[in-house]
Amino acid sequence: MDPMISTHSDSAKTDNYLNSHSKADIFVEKQIFTQFKTSNGKTLAQLSQHHNCLLIFRRFLRFGGCAFCNRRLYQIAKIYKSLLQLNIIPVVIHVESDEEVKEILEEHHNSNPILKEMIRLCDKEHLLAKHFGVEFKHPDVPQVLPKLAVIEKDEGFGQVLGLPLEQFEGESFLVVPKMFLIRDSTVIQSFNHGLFGDAPDVISSMIFDFSDLLTVESDSSSSSSSSNLLDDLGNAGKSPQMCKLTKKKKKASFEMLSNEMYKRLEAQNTRKAKKQVEKMMKPKTTLTFICFIQKTTTDSERNSKLDFSLSVHDVLQDETKRKYFKVYAFKELNAENITFYETVHQFKQSKDSLDVKFQFAKKVFADYLSNIDNPNFINTNDAKRVEIKKALESNPNSENISSIFDEVLNEVMSTVIPDIYMRFKVSKEFEQMFV
Repeated sequence: MDPMISTHSDSAKTDNYLNSHSKADIFVEKQIFTQFKTSNGKTLAQLSQHHNCLLIFRRFLRFGGCAFCNRRLYQIAKIYKSLLQLNIIPVVIHVESDEEVKEILEEHHNSNPILKEMIRLCDKEHLLAKHFGVEFKHPDVPQVLPKLAVIEKDEGFGQVLGLPLEQFEGESFLVVPKMFLIRDSTVIQSFNHGLFGDAPDVISSMIFDFSDLLTVESDSSSSSSSSNLLDDLGNAGKSPQMCKLTKKKKKASFEMLSNEMYKRLEAQNTRKAKKQVEKMMKPKTTLTFICFIQKTTTDSERNSKLDFSLSVHDVLQDETKRKYFKVYAFKELNAENITFYETVHQFKQSKDSLDVKFQFAKKVFADYLSNIDNPNFINTNDAKRVEIKKALESNPNSENISSIFDEVLNEVMSTVIPDIYMRFKVSKEFEQMFV
């Protein structure tokens, strides 16, 4: 199964986790979250008050780290921008000291600036891990070695072998990796991927199961909820956002992409998708004879569950279908265009007073158009940004405020979203939409 395609089976694991913990246990959890301070100076309780925190319990980092854990972290780093857009802050939990981890990341993971800046937490005595029921056991060597050989050969994730246990910090060699999603010091989902599994499909879980937790709860003095996210992230919010996993000199590597490089890659993928869709929609005649009657079948009949004639507007206007489209867009790091569409439509349909709509407009501008460091930043021309900014500053009570974002929205709807939709049509998320 594709690790990035949700079957929502993790939801059952969430229920089991929550049902197995009493209110007293949950209270203790909340107390524990106040005791652990992360690398950006905030406790887990403080971070999770306004954000969804993805706690990543991993095996050792020493000697370059566990290959399987590194692989999952690289997968998480690849979608880091989208996680931030979903108000998810990954927190890597390790046993080694902060100083040692910095040296390890610099020496062994220098190509991955996102991983180097990602928020971390030192759980030296495994107190947090043991509280959450993270298991500790010797890995099954006959299972480990073949799987390790595969990911090292195919993806470049290797690790040192044959070292005695005492050379590893604490019980870090024995940790069975696991992830937890928390909000307001409460676990809302656990991911039991084990040692060998890919990074869990957190994106699908948030879109389908926890959509009410996607926004940042900002205080009334702030016009932008996303600015609160950037403030809480510190340096972890200023990491490069476009990247791809590669292999250099037989080792896993991270290639950072400029906006121009990413656009070229998208254009190439759009052309490929268009050809693929045309091929799938083209009638392909096969002849069969039943009682001397010729019968014609087509590819579209063999794939009757897929409706390629469905327009992007049909999908955007259907709440369920739009979720599948959003999941795909988040995974290809383009979801800001769809969430901008959703937000502007909500803004335009608002029946609130002019003053309230003006505050809403300021927030939309701050979240999508004013700060290039914001993960939701929309790529439009500067003239339109300046025009909107001037309109917000000079005439806040204008009755035409509902149309203030129309030009940018029309640009997004006519140029960006159709291309994303073309690529979506050849994705597994598109197939799942018809299951």
